Amino acid sequence: MRGFSRFGAAIAVALVALAARAPAQTLESARKAVETRDWPTARAELDALIQARNATAMVMLGRLHAEPGGTGPFAENLALACNMFERAANLNAPEGMLLLADCFSQGRGRPQDFAEARRLYQGAGDRGMARAWCAIGRQYFLGQGTAVDGSRGLALCRQGSSMGDGDADAEVGLRFLRGDVLTQSFADAKPWLERAAQRGNGPAARELGEVYWSGKGVPRDRVAAVRYFEQAARAGDLDAAWRYARYRRDTVFTSTNVPSDRRAAVDALYWLTVVGKFHPEAKLRSQAENEVETLRGLFPDLVQLLDHRLYNDPFLGKPLR
Repeated sequence: MRGFSRFGAAIAVALVALAARAPAQTLESARKAVETRDWPTARAELDALIQARNATAMVMLGRLHAEPGGTGPFAENLALACNMFERAANLNAPEGMLLLADCFSQGRGRPQDFAEARRLYQGAGDRGMARAWCAIGRQYFLGQGTAVDGSRGLALCRQGSSMGDGDADAEVGLRFLRGDVLTQSFADAKPWLERAAQRGNGPAARELGEVYWSGKGVPRDRVAAVRYFEQAARAGDLDAAWRYARYRRDTVFTSTNVPSDRRAAVDALYWLTVVGKFHPEAKLRSQAENEVETLRGLFPDLVQLLDHRLYNDPFLGKPLR
């Protein structure tokens, strides 16, 4: 009997361990399904997790519905997205609080309410969400539900930056650069923008590119500018992708329309394809698509190289073929 009891106890321990692992395994399965666009599996896994009151799954489903145009079969539905964020927030999930605060701050999926947004941002920040602090700071910069207070906004964004928030760095850097609430100064803007770019903030890298391209406040440096444009493009900034693609297109071909640098030519075609597929402005998408077709016709020997890159180098995880 003692042997049977030990065996039974071992089985019980194994079942408890399996039950403890199952949510994590299911959550990882849901994440993988979303990444691979296996939508039936994603829906089934997320539904099961949400029924089990898993806040992370609620946030994941909300994000899918919050994407402009929706994601796969998950149609854009801001009210539903905010409902998911609210359910996660009610479970004290900091990311749910942060995203629900965005709903109230932007008036998307919820009536605009800056006081409620600030309350939720505060809760998210207190629970370790770095982005929440500069979100409150932005309210002070813009006078949203409070008086404009640049010093307070700067202090809050500095707190977010100390926690690794690249968006906070960009917020402050761009305000110094433009003289928006904070005193205009490129010397003050530069370290904030450079840190933001290093942390993957595309708009900050693009603005640095523009500064070095034009030489406003710094010696003109086109090499540095192009490097920043590429960095911004890789971070997802589609305006920078357009600038970088056109630069590559204009500089890699000789006057006889022979590519002087085949790798650079494929680079230009790749980024034109990205712009043609994802840029929010229809006019730029059409222009980029036309340029891709023209260049494909001029240089058919590059098509195979381009197709290989499009297949193996998705843009921020989004397929290009």
